[in-house]
Amino acid sequence: MKNNITLIIIFILIFLMLYQDLPLVNTFGELARSPIVFVCPFLLLYLLSFKKTTISFNSLSLLVYTIVIFFISILYAIIIYIKNDSLIVFNENIILKAIKMSMYPIIALIFYIFWYRFINNNKRSDEILYKVFKLLQIFYLGYLFIESYYLKTQFILLQFLHSNPEKYYRIRLFTMEESWSGTIFILLAFFPIYLTQKLNKTPTEKIRIYITSILLLVTYLFVSESKGFLFLIVISILPAIIYKLVTSSKYKIIKPFLFPVLIVGFIIVLVTFIKIVDNELATSVTFGTRFTSIFSAIYVFIENPFGVGWTGMAYTYTTKISKVIDSGLMSYFNLSEIKSYISTSKNLSTKSYFLDSLIEGGLFFIIFFYTFFVRIYFRLVKQKQSLWLKLITLYFILAGIIFITYHIKYEIWFFFAYVESCLNNNINEKKNIASL
Repeated sequence: MKNNITLIIIFILIFLMLYQDLPLVNTFGELARSPIVFVCPFLLLYLLSFKKTTISFNSLSLLVYTIVIFFISILYAIIIYIKNDSLIVFNENIILKAIKMSMYPIIALIFYIFWYRFINNNKRSDEILYKVFKLLQIFYLGYLFIESYYLKTQFILLQFLHSNPEKYYRIRLFTMEESWSGTIFILLAFFPIYLTQKLNKTPTEKIRIYITSILLLVTYLFVSESKGFLFLIVISILPAIIYKLVTSSKYKIIKPFLFPVLIVGFIIVLVTFIKIVDNELATSVTFGTRFTSIFSAIYVFIENPFGVGWTGMAYTYTTKISKVIDSGLMSYFNLSEIKSYISTSKNLSTKSYFLDSLIEGGLFFIIFFYTFFVRIYFRLVKQKQSLWLKLITLYFILAGIIFITYHIKYEIWFFFAYVESCLNNNINEKKNIASL
C-alpha cells in the first residue's frame, strides 16, 4: 500500500514537472507557469521533517552561487541608484524584480535536494521511476499522435491547459512553445532505456521500451520545426550514437542493419534542418533575436565581467541591444521581436540559460556552470557510465547554452539530481568493495 502511494505521488510530481504552461501565469506572473512553484512548499516541509538532510556538492554549489548573485544584485542596485537617483527601470522596481528572479534558483534548489534525497534514500527509487516513465512514455506518445493530427488545423487541442488561448501551429506538448519540448522528448526517449538496462529487465520489456522510445523520437523528428532541437540532434545525439555503434563490440549482430538506418536518419535530419534555416533565415524572428542576444550578452559581460545580478539585467542588457541594433550588424535579420525588448523588463531574456546567467553572474557563473553541469558530464565519461545518461546530459547542457532557459525546466534539475546521486553512489560502492 505504501509503495503504491509513493508511486502515485512520484507520478503526479513528474507529470507536473513536465507541465510548463499553466494558465495561472496570467494571474501570478511568469513564476507560476509551472505548477511546481505551488508544490514546492510541500516539498520543503517534507525535507524539514527530517532531522538530517544530505546536501550534495551540486546542491551546495547552487546555494553558494545564488548567495553570490544576491550580493551582486545589491551592489548593482546601489550603482543604478547612484546613476539614476531611482530604483525604477521601465516602470518596475528593480529590487522587487530581483526578489522575483531569486525565486527561480531557490525553487530549483528545493526541487533538486528533494530528488537527491528521494533517489539516495529509497532503495526502490529506480523501479518507481521506471514504472512512472513507462506510463509517461505511452501517454506522451498518444498525445503526440493526437497533437500531430490537429497540428495544421484550426482545432485548438486542450486550450484550457495553456496560458495563451490562440492556436499554436507547432508541437509543444504541455509547454509554452516548441523549443521547450525538446528536453522532454529526450528525457522520455532515453531515460527509460537507461533504466531498463540498469534494472536488467527482461528482453521483452527492453524491446517494448526501445520501440516506444524510437516511436517518440522519430515521430517528433518528422513533425518538429524546432531549429534548436534539430541542430543538437545533428551535432551531438546522432553522431554520438553512430560513434558508439562503430566502436562498440556489443552490437555486432545488429550493426549491419542499424548503421545504415542511422546514417540515413542523420542525412534526413540534416537536410530538414538546412531547409528550415534556408527558408526562415531572413524572415523568422528567431535568428534576429538569438544573434542580437548573443552579441548583447557578450557586450554586457565584457563591460561587467563579475555580472550585474538580477537588478542590473534590464538596465544593461536593453542598452546593449539598442547599440547592437544601431550598429547595423543584424540588419539582414527580422528584428521585430528583439526590438520589443528595448522598452520593457517583462519576460526579458536572451532565451539562453547560459547567456542570461552570464549577464547576471559573469565569471562567477562560468565557474558555477562548469562545477554544476559540465563537471557532471566529465564524471559520467570518467566512470564509463551509460551512453544514454551521457546523451541526455550533453543535450541538456547544449540546449541551455544555445536556445532554452532553465528557469522552469524542472526536468533538468531532476535529471542532474539523479545523475549526481548515481555517480556518488557508484564511488561509495567502489570504496566499500576496496575496504573488504
